[in-house]
This record gives sequence, structure tokens and C-alpha cells, in this order.
Amino acid sequence: MRKALLLLPLTLMAAQPAPAATTFGDALAAYFLQDYDTAFREWQDLAATGDTASKFYLGLLYETGHGPARDVHQAVNWYGQAAVAGHAEAAWRLARLARQPGARPAEPEAVLAWVRQAAQGGIADAQYELGAYLAEGRLVPRDLEAARRWFDAAAHGFTDPGKQQQAADMRDMVAARLDR
Repeated sequence: MRKALLLLPLTLMAAQPAPAATTFGDALAAYFLQDYDTAFREWQDLAATGDTASKFYLGLLYETGHGPARDVHQAVNWYGQAAVAGHAEAAWRLARLARQPGARPAEPEAVLAWVRQAAQGGIADAQYELGAYLAEGRLVPRDLEAARRWFDAAAHGFTDPGKQQQAADMRDMVAARLDR
């Protein structure tokens, strides 16, 4: 009888459900509910396990100052980790941050690599920018055919009608140069 009483607390403890592990969805829900502190803590835990999307969102929280204090250097750190893992939006944000006043200077080749990664990942703004680089021969050799393809991809990728039209106009302008 005495052994049974001693084992009862252990049995009751084993019957308790384990606390649910944080999921990316839990953190995202907290973010959209503007519970940035919870989202920050949960994404930190997930990022420590290597979760790429969590690293991106930690960068976003640091960039915007939601949750942690705004810290562009930390944002660049987290975006960099996510971009190395293939996250296209993180690469685009790195390229964008590198051009902001007061940012750490980035090598033009690094900015180009981030823009290219973002463009290849389907980010329409990056596709447009890469098209402009190629059309102008800025940072890369001039390649009008490749520029036309990137402007076309941007025209199809933008959701804003004005941006769609601008990209389509650039595509058509480059195509007209190719036809000469």
C-alpha cells in the first residue's frame, strides 16, 4: 500500500500532457495579433533549432522594432542567416538595408548577389531591379535579353497595376532595343 501511495504522484505527473512545443504558426499568430514579445521569444526558440523562416522574422522584428528594440545590425544578422539558407525575402531585405543611409557599407557584389537571389526567388521588386542592372550594365555586363526576361518576370509578379505597367513598359523598351 505504501509503495502505491509513493508511485501515485509519479503516475499523476506522467498523465499530465507535456506543454506543447512552439510551432512557427504559433509565433506567426502572435505576430499578427501584435503580441510581438511572444512572437519574438517563440521565433528565438525556433531559430535556435535552425528554422529559416523564424530567422527571417527575427530580422523583421529587429528591423521594425516590434518586440525587441530596433537594431539594424541585428536585423542584418538574422536576415543574413536566413538568406544563406535560401530565403529570398531575407536576401531582398538585406539588399534594401544595405542602401539605407547610415547602413554598414556592403560590397556591391554582395548587394548584387542578394538582389539576384531575391529575383530568382520570385521577389518582383528584385526582378525589376536586376532587370535595370542588366539593361544599364550596372554591376554586371550589359545583357538586354536577360534584362527583358527579368522585366517580364516582374511585370507578371507585381500585384500593383502601376508597377505591373512600369515593368511591362521597361520590358517593351528593352525588347525594342533588341529588335534594332
